[in-house]
Amino acid sequence: MLKLSPRQVYRLVKRFAEFGAAGLVSLRRGQPGNHRYDDKLKLQTLALLHQRLFWRDDPD
Repeated sequence: MLKLSPRQVYRLVKRFAEFGAAGLVSLRRGQPGNHRYDDKLKLQTLALLHQRLFWRDDPD
């Protein structure tokens, strides 16, 4: 079925009773993940890839 413990079901029922269907949506929705790479590192990586792929000095 749901594969939820009785404690989880109780918590969800309580949130549903208090907030309605919106209470069942994860509170983490829209937040960045815990293991996300820093935006600065992402930009540096993309710049390096762009430089190596599109600005080669030696034609193939």
